[in-house]
Amino acid sequence: MLVMAGNVIRANGRGKVLNRGKTLNADRDIPLPDWCVALLVRRRATAKNRDGPIFPSSTGTVLEASNVRNRAWRPFVAHAGYEWGDLPDVPQDGRHPPRR
Repeated sequence: MLVMAGNVIRANGRGKVLNRGKTLNADRDIPLPDWCVALLVRRRATAKNRDGPIFPSSTGTVLEASNVRNRAWRPFVAHAGYEWGDLPDVPQDGRHPPRR
């Protein structure tokens, strides 16, 4: 089980900040398959900073969403053989598909 307790947003004039959400529904449990939980637990156990992000940047901070989209997601989609438009882009908030 993954506990979602907020997300990181870029706030004008403040940089990256933790957004805890507006409602009680912002904190929620997300069920994950056992194999995924096992991978995340192993990754956390071997992390340099066990209180930091599970997937940190090269400097140990939270990854920039635009970097994940441009450096990981889009190359993955291209390598997997999908054409533009076959798969939705990574949503800005990580939860909802982009509005068309």
